Amino acid sequence: MKFSLLAALAVRFNVRQRLALGRLVVGACWLCWLAVAGCRPAAEPESTGGEPVTTPPAASLIPLRVWVAAPIGDSQTWLRQWLATSEQPLDLREVDVEELLQMSQTESDVLVYPARLVGDLLDRGWIVKLPEGSRATGDGPEAAPAAAESEQMATAVPAAWRQQATYAGEVVGVPLGCSLPVFVASDSGPSSEQPLPWKTLFESLQLQEQPTPQLDIDPDQVDRHALVDRWLAIAATLTDRDPGYGLLFDLQTMKSRLKEPHFAQAAAILAGLAGQPGGLSAVTGSHSEAWTWAATHSQPVVAIASPAMLDAQAASITRGKIIGLQVAAAEQDRPVVRAWNGGGGLLASLSSGCRQTNQAAALLGWLAEPQTRTALANFAPGIEPATPAAGTASLVWQARQSLGPILNGASLAHEPRLPRANEYRQALAEALIAFLSGAHDASQAMSAVDARWQQITAVAGGEQRRQYEQSLGLSL
Repeated sequence: MKFSLLAALAVRFNVRQRLALGRLVVGACWLCWLAVAGCRPAAEPESTGGEPVTTPPAASLIPLRVWVAAPIGDSQTWLRQWLATSEQPLDLREVDVEELLQMSQTESDVLVYPARLVGDLLDRGWIVKLPEGSRATGDGPEAAPAAAESEQMATAVPAAWRQQATYAGEVVGVPLGCSLPVFVASDSGPSSEQPLPWKTLFESLQLQEQPTPQLDIDPDQVDRHALVDRWLAIAATLTDRDPGYGLLFDLQTMKSRLKEPHFAQAAAILAGLAGQPGGLSAVTGSHSEAWTWAATHSQPVVAIASPAMLDAQAASITRGKIIGLQVAAAEQDRPVVRAWNGGGGLLASLSSGCRQTNQAAALLGWLAEPQTRTALANFAPGIEPATPAAGTASLVWQARQSLGPILNGASLAHEPRLPRANEYRQALAEALIAFLSGAHDASQAMSAVDARWQQITAVAGGEQRRQYEQSLGLSL
């Protein structure tokens, strides 16, 4: 297969980029680009007709080292599913994200990780992206036929997944899920055919924004990533900026925008939601906790949780409803931000220290298969099934249906994914905990995290601005 399918990756969100990326995530296309990225491409013997054919790599006695920077849930399920299709032994290792980022190197063949870490892992040289020399210009006579051939395939995977799998215009991993928080209401909660303004929602729940809350919080019991995801989901409804040019940092100066009023308002709204009966645990707990609390509550309540980050029990719930929140009015010809990708969806990449490239490529191709994702989704948050495991009546399926237009639209924020993204998020989580505990009011909390972000950026160095552009797909 020719690599003209990678044409025009350099242009953010243009038509040829979407078509090329669409081909990459369908069937054997994954294996083609992985062979280029690896150090030892798989042999492609010629058929009698002169066309190359793909042969599965022979199993080796050396286990394939697979590191998963996320909860595996049931490692035996992973192994059984894989060994049903291959004799290649696996050495499957679960590592905590913090543990991974404290290492000086990774001794793995395949690395599976939350998408928000992609900038960090590329900056460290731990994962492989396609070399520049493998990209065609897309301007020759073959470009148009290649685009026409891939037009149907380009819609096989949502645009948000394709965006998540690229960095600086290069494909860097196989997307296994995309984490977008949604607003979940109880059966008796607010309902409307049109998205509700925050004011109307709070009036129906008899809540108020709390710029200066004083809540009893045990910091050790807070799910920091889920807390940040909720704050970002709220902020997405309060801004009309074009997410393609960044929402959290100024592109020219790399100074954070966290002092802008709507970010403090997002914190106050988050605190207001904590004022619901039992709402504090839904604000500070895991996605599964918040989802279960809202969907099974007898009173009118609303929570924020990502359907991609649920455990099997939460994903099986059929009660509750998904609601929409009205977004700030946008200026003409500028997309409105409607959701925020928290980066918790998993990517699988070929490690730069891979010692069995052919076998690793086969594993990535296997992970890309819909039936594999469906089999593993119930055990590993961050992997989304291709079919509704709990049936079309499940609340998760309703949520995914509601996210369809957003996943394929332009008004979705994908940040931060640049190096030190985890540090930025942790600093934000600490500021939100301090705010909810009463140590700071909303504006003070945003000023505090703004100062901390400037320190992180300064330590990262002058390349951080270019990295930010690359994470947004604006610079190569």
